[in-house]
Amino acid sequence: MLFNFPRTLLAATLAMSFAVPAYSAEPHKQIQAHAEQYKADALKLLERLVNIDSGSGYEPGLTQVRDIAVDELKQLGFSIELVPDKAANNSHVVATLKGTGKAKILLMAHMDTVFKEGSAAERPFHIKDGRAYGPGVMDDKGGIVAGIYALKVLKDQGFKDYAQITFLLDASEETGSDAASDLIRKTAKAHDVTLNLEPGRPADGLVVWRKGSATAVVEVKGKAAHAGVAPELGRNAAMEAAHQILQLGKLGDEEKKTTINFTVIKAGDRTNVIPDQATAKADVRAALPEEFDRIETDLA
Repeated sequence: MLFNFPRTLLAATLAMSFAVPAYSAEPHKQIQAHAEQYKADALKLLERLVNIDSGSGYEPGLTQVRDIAVDELKQLGFSIELVPDKAANNSHVVATLKGTGKAKILLMAHMDTVFKEGSAAERPFHIKDGRAYGPGVMDDKGGIVAGIYALKVLKDQGFKDYAQITFLLDASEETGSDAASDLIRKTAKAHDVTLNLEPGRPADGLVVWRKGSATAVVEVKGKAAHAGVAPELGRNAAMEAAHQILQLGKLGDEEKKTTINFTVIKAGDRTNVIPDQATAKADVRAALPEEFDRIETDLA
């Protein structure tokens, strides 16, 4: 039996697990009015993006979304670099814009969604009771649109008091950004601040920290046998996986906000054969970095 524990951690996120005071400020009326003028155009762009299937790994849709975003950023004066990624079956986008100030600002969003091909046709973009609906409308095509139109407002205001603004578009966030993680780390380290354009919380809640995530993989090797004639000659990998995940699923810590939930289980392909292979994958979340070490030790 093998335990595998790949991690995807956002160090900056985890470092902010302390209490953050709440601030309230009045909107800048001139900028707010300027943004309101873009509402119709922003919704049109959001509709275009939402109505394109761009599930993780789906090359045609990801390419369409990427090309639309790149075109918008080029119009704003950004230089574009495409970073090919075979694992993502597409390219990530690193767009840069130079200013006249000192701060380097990174905006991040992602182009992929969790939805399979055909979802856009089944549930196309629409607005009902003041809310927009459709696959990926918030996570994260709304983030792409919010970033683009914030940049449009800055350009219209003639604001250039920054050294550089970088817009990084990830093509594989929903599958853990495994291949993009190094690109994200390298890019983030070259900037003073990162703004992640993921959706917030109800009532315009702003997210200032999130838990880190990892995937725990349990692989079991058994012995095949005929399930009806001689099951006693086999070693049932599915049963052993079930036994393991019932134990391992208790490794979370509610007080420390650590969770481990087994979400994907695969074993066997025929009902009359004792399965000789089984795999179980768990979603692991932790607010404290040391909890990942503890989980990894306890898994073993």
